[in-house]
Amino acid sequence: MARVVGQLENHIAENPDDLDVRMQLVDVQSARLHSAGSITERTLLASGMRQQITTVLEKDPEHWRARYSRAVGISHSQRTPQGRATAAREFEALIEIQRGGTAEPRFADTYGQLAQVYMADRQVDKARAALQAGLERHPDDPSLRDQLVKLDSER
Repeated sequence: MARVVGQLENHIAENPDDLDVRMQLVDVQSARLHSAGSITERTLLASGMRQQITTVLEKDPEHWRARYSRAVGISHSQRTPQGRATAAREFEALIEIQRGGTAEPRFADTYGQLAQVYMADRQVDKARAALQAGLERHPDDPSLRDQLVKLDSER
């Protein structure tokens, strides 16, 4: 894994505008983060991921993968009302970006993530609205449908 990271970092040093490779590095760091043994290692990996995502977004503010990665990171790491509000804004911005293009299957998860953020804040109506909007855009997505059924069964 360290060799792969080194190769990606070398490529980025030689090609700083290669946003796809920067996001590949984020993916590798994310995989390493989940298996990191110490808090120090996890902190360093998370910091490196944030740095790459920030650089990508400085070069392309509407880069979907970077925005999505940042939003998911915020929703998982900042479990305060302020953190959830920030995550919700990020997912809402992603949905706006997505509306401008083709409804790609990978975009469906944005609505599900937004609904989860709303549920964590006990905003059931907003969660339902996010899932319904997602199903309007992605009517065949089983995950969104399952989330909506689960949400409605809990009432």
